[in-house]
Amino acid sequence: MLSQLYIRNFVLIDEIEVDFHKGMSVITGETGAGKSILFGALSLLKGKRADLNEIKDPNQKCVVEARIHVAKYKLRKHFEAEDLDYQDEAIFRREVNPTNGKSRAFINDTPVRLDQMQRLGDLLFDIHSQHQSLDLNDGNYRLQIVDEIADLKFPLSEYQTIYRSFKQTEKELNELMELSRNSRQEEDYLQFQFEELEKLALKEEEEEELEKEHSLLANGDQMMTAINHFIGLLDSDERSVISDLKAADHSLDELAGYSETFKDLKERFVSAQIEISDIFQEVDQFKDNFEFDANRLQFIDDRLSDIHRLKQKHGLQSGEELIKLTKELEDKLSEAGNYEERINRLQTELEQKKQELMTHAEGLSKARMSSFDQLSDTIVSTLKKLGIPEANFKLSREEVEAGMNGIDKIDFLFSANRGKAPQPVKQVASGGELSRLMLAIKRELAGKKQMPALFFDEIGTGVSGEVADQLGKILREMSENHQILAITHLPQLAAKGNHHFFVYKELEEGQSKTSIKHLNENERVEELAKMLSGEKVSDAAIDNARNLLAH
Repeated sequence: MLSQLYIRNFVLIDEIEVDFHKGMSVITGETGAGKSILFGALSLLKGKRADLNEIKDPNQKCVVEARIHVAKYKLRKHFEAEDLDYQDEAIFRREVNPTNGKSRAFINDTPVRLDQMQRLGDLLFDIHSQHQSLDLNDGNYRLQIVDEIADLKFPLSEYQTIYRSFKQTEKELNELMELSRNSRQEEDYLQFQFEELEKLALKEEEEEELEKEHSLLANGDQMMTAINHFIGLLDSDERSVISDLKAADHSLDELAGYSETFKDLKERFVSAQIEISDIFQEVDQFKDNFEFDANRLQFIDDRLSDIHRLKQKHGLQSGEELIKLTKELEDKLSEAGNYEERINRLQTELEQKKQELMTHAEGLSKARMSSFDQLSDTIVSTLKKLGIPEANFKLSREEVEAGMNGIDKIDFLFSANRGKAPQPVKQVASGGELSRLMLAIKRELAGKKQMPALFFDEIGTGVSGEVADQLGKILREMSENHQILAITHLPQLAAKGNHHFFVYKELEEGQSKTSIKHLNENERVEELAKMLSGEKVSDAAIDNARNLLAH
């Protein structure tokens, strides 16, 4: 139940705070006073997009806050599902920045996204605007009505889970088939690339080893000249450095006998002599083992040329990258070969899911159609009370391709005249008839849903007299299980309310502002009399007003 509504800086409202009550509350006031502004503000608490034009003072933020008692509606799990703390009194708050139109939303003082506010708001209150009757022209809305009245929430959810799984498998199959088509077009080219790299048969680190060997072979002459010069310097017939080092070693032996200093130098000299001798032996051995092979050099030239050509062709920097590419191409070719098997598997899986989907769709369709007769009867009964004595209302069903909501296209057929076959509502129903039809549907929905509050904005469009009185009785009946707020210009309907609020506009510092007050018994009689007779209230109008309130 909406217990309190606070609005600041919204359209014509500077600031108001209204306490609401159980049962049925009616809201009246002259045209243009701002009655519908209240519901416009409440719409912000259901996630409606904020509009800068709705901010009264561009220098202040707009604030709308509602306190709603939810203790008896078992909504704790819904709050927890949105990761919100549950309280028996839910506080919804929306703030709109006047500079950029951006808004912030809060539930129980916790910042939330607008989609969260909308989901929870849809569980707490329903707003019927003057234009909502046009929703009856929306096929998805008609399906929603039938599913809610027939209590098909669980079967529909179960079907939708299967449908999403079916569409996901269908998507995977289509993508795989597209890949397969593209693969077949590219497979020959991939095969050519792979065979070229496979023929190269490059090994790990082979390129680096080949480049080292190539450097030796290609520079053999210069290298041998340098080796011979090195050997000649250390050990030639004319003068041998190695022989001189041995002689120097003997001299140090003699000096070591005279001083410890020379003994240490002798040891260091011996180490250097051994190192030089080892180097000499390795260089000499390399000279003996080295053999220039022109054929080997040509082979290495050709192989390195092939490697460099393929690196350049594929935009790569190293032989390791070529080896990696070879493996990737092999995997792609292997994967291409598996497409047919994977496609067959997915096709089988998709067919199984389609059968399961259609089984659930047909069950859902059957459950929907089983509710048609009872729904038609109850809607017709309500329409007759609302002044359409020859009302005829039927539901038709056409099978369509399976979609998110099943395989049903449901239409509402209506006729207001005897002997006239019912036709689609959008083709034959007038504005007043649409309004009454929507109320009849809302009455049925209210009986199926545990919703704290229902708000009606000018639900009595196009009716008067006895029909308006019946309309009031229906809303009063609905208020036994739901809080009802109804904006109306009909005195017969206004008289049925448990509480009566009056919206009025006044001038303050040259500007219009909207205010609201809760009428006492005498004020209520006065307001109803004005609604009956105009500004000049007669004794007869007063008596008529009292009579309306008494009944």
